[in-house]
Amino acid sequence: HLIKTSKTDSLQLKYRISFAVRYAKIDFEKGLSQIGAIKKEALDKNFPALYADAVLNEGILYYDKGDYIKGIVLDEEAERLYNKLPEGPIKDWGVGASYNNIGASYSLLNDLDNAQVYYLKGIDIFEKIKDSNSLLVAYFNMSFIYIDIQEWNKAYEYLIKSISYGPGTRSKDQLLQSCSRAAAI
Repeated sequence: HLIKTSKTDSLQLKYRISFAVRYAKIDFEKGLSQIGAIKKEALDKNFPALYADAVLNEGILYYDKGDYIKGIVLDEEAERLYNKLPEGPIKDWGVGASYNNIGASYSLLNDLDNAQVYYLKGIDIFEKIKDSNSLLVAYFNMSFIYIDIQEWNKAYEYLIKSISYGPGTRSKDQLLQSCSRAAAI
């Protein structure tokens, strides 16, 4: 309903991206096809930020499927696309999200050095734009590097940092995960 009642093409594309990501959980190929159509339309209508958003979300689809290499390739492409945008919060958030996603893929590939590099790059950007939701997630993700190598004190530090961004966040599920993981350590 939101898609059909959207007053602008850009808002309609934004909703379609969200729908495609959710749909891909049921039918990966169809969700991927929808992302492809959104990318084409974003290019045709000269919406570079939405094109970058679609590429970023395409990377998330592959990450969720377990194809971390393809996810990294798409997240690197998204980062390049966001960096071409004018200075501002859309560019900053997109670059930070790209870095965080790349870090997550490297973490699951057990390349913890690269995971740390990308997580920290994302965190720096999210700190700059004061995005508490993204910082909650990014510090949680960072803690897993230290959980993986059993450096419990460092993991706990990052989880506490994640939790510190909880008040006022929209990410209540993520806050609960950070709290429960910290309690387990």
